[in-house]
Amino acid sequence: MNWPVPVVAAVICVLIAQGVWRLREWARLTAIFLLSLSLLLVPLSIMGYWWSQRFFPFAPLLAIICPCPPVVPLGLLLYWFLSNEEYFQ
Repeated sequence: MNWPVPVVAAVICVLIAQGVWRLREWARLTAIFLLSLSLLLVPLSIMGYWWSQRFFPFAPLLAIICPCPPVVPLGLLLYWFLSNEEYFQ
């Protein structure tokens, strides 16, 4: 019975999005926390691909291609939230 996890995550995302839309400080801090957590998980996913090299010979290529593209938008969003503190109440 795994259906509540995505539903709860979606509800949390909607609440955070409404808070960011209304420029609330709690939403900004929550977004910064979640973005930082996402950026910290990228090296773990790279290590996971390298570990699976035993099963898939093309794993080193996937280790570079798959987790790296989200780093740029996540980093830009994190930079924006950190540098525009004055807009939030």
